[in-house]
Amino acid sequence: MDFPDSLFKGQGGLEGIVLHPDFENNKYLYLAFSETDPGNSKLNTLRVIRGKLEGLSLTNIETIFKASPSRRTANHYGAKMVFLNDGTLLITSGDGFSYREMAQELDNHFGKSN
Repeated sequence: MDFPDSLFKGQGGLEGIVLHPDFENNKYLYLAFSETDPGNSKLNTLRVIRGKLEGLSLTNIETIFKASPSRRTANHYGAKMVFLNDGTLLITSGDGFSYREMAQELDNHFGKSN
């Protein structure tokens, strides 16, 4: 399976996989992982993608969430995912350890349920 570039450092890497509630029919799966910020290799973030499983390939890949701002630490990504009964996907984004005080602020994704 082709997989987007991921950051494997500290607590980073593939963080979670969840199947769409109607996976049997639509073959959508969701992957949460850490990645290096394309604009600055010293920064990283949490990204969640959705793709369609066709054989051993993931097609129609689209980013559905990218935590902002990026951070320097490679810990506390959160990245837990769960579907509610109405089909809403909840995603947690961790506090990034060094950014935990920012979790109370609403202008970032540190320590949030999205």
